Amino acid sequence: MSAGITVLYATVSGKTKQFAQTVRERLLHAGVEAEVHNVARYSAARLRQNDTVLIFATNWGAGAPPPDAVEFCHSLEDPRLKLTHLKFAVFELSSRLKVKVGGCGLRIDAALRARGAKALLAVVTSDRRSYAPFEAWYAEIARALHVGAARRASAANPELESPVARLRK
Repeated sequence: MSAGITVLYATVSGKTKQFAQTVRERLLHAGVEAEVHNVARYSAARLRQNDTVLIFATNWGAGAPPPDAVEFCHSLEDPRLKLTHLKFAVFELSSRLKVKVGGCGLRIDAALRARGAKALLAVVTSDRRSYAPFEAWYAEIARALHVGAARRASAANPELESPVARLRK
């Protein structure tokens, strides 16, 4: 089992990658091992090696998985895959028009629950330009994982800026 936290992302334009990297940086700054991977290069079976996974997903079209996540999402739905040891949380990014539709993130959440994994909190779906839902989600994750210093560290360290601020550059 992996001692650290794995942060996965499914993206179309690279925005979810920015959010995933921000979480990794905050965790590392708080002394928590963390690694980031695109789900296109991370098999669902590999989740058996993890204790905790944080997943960032974006929607493609009307809520379908983006092209880089299709195989991952499909393999998560295999009933032979058992993940009863796994804790996870999902943050879903969507366009303003589709924010209430849900899609890839909800599909990943449902598949992980069906495989026996335990959600740290409910899926949060957010407009990709809104930073407040991400901060609230991260604060809940930090509490659930007992990473209290991570949030304070991000506020005190300008290198750990928001993913939305990065995207505006």
